Amino acid sequence: MSTRFTYQAGSEFAPNDPFGQETLSFTAAGDFRYTRRKQGQVWQRQGQADSAVLASIEAGLSEAGFPVVPPHSIPPGASLITLIRADKRASMDYYKGRKFNGYGAVVTRCDAWLRWLRKPSNPAAPPEGLQVEG
Repeated sequence: MSTRFTYQAGSEFAPNDPFGQETLSFTAAGDFRYTRRKQGQVWQRQGQADSAVLASIEAGLSEAGFPVVPPHSIPPGASLITLIRADKRASMDYYKGRKFNGYGAVVTRCDAWLRWLRKPSNPAAPPEGLQVEG
């Protein structure tokens, strides 16, 4: 899978991380893969994202000046997130990232997708713009 954009949150082995490490990757064609790793266990889901979803992510990254991240403190044990596009990455504190211009929209949207994707039996409809297999 040739990745266009990846959003990663959490830590697989952190004892205080209730979800472990979650990774959401999108291809240029709009295919996505969600992977959650916690204490050696792995869960995956996949599907397709509308082109508007990818366009909104790109717009947010452009507005933010990706990969530049505003200076901010990242305290020990912080909720670190990493955004990756091509060979560039930006890491930031989750709570601060939600407030940064451009990054805020990307972080908020990706976090909403993670919350839905981590529950395979979720009876609610998938988030807008995502079609999920299985």
